[in-house]
Amino acid sequence: QTGKVHANIAARTIRIDGEVNGDISGKEKVMVSATSNIKGTIVTPKMTLEEGARFKGTIDIDPAHANSSSVKPA
Repeated sequence: QTGKVHANIAARTIRIDGEVNGDISGKEKVMVSATSNIKGTIVTPKMTLEEGARFKGTIDIDPAHANSSSVKPA
């Protein structure tokens, strides 16, 4: 919850509890908890955004993203 990342993140499944300043690319799913603070773009086929999360940017929920080979498994 106190972690801070200033970079782009790409993985199969991503859960954010802290602060992210960068783009997030989840091949299967992105979960954003109530304690998170995100500035950037999220691209994923499935997403959970908990009430209370702080987010500034864009969200692209794209089922075709799951078939993309641009994200390597973490």
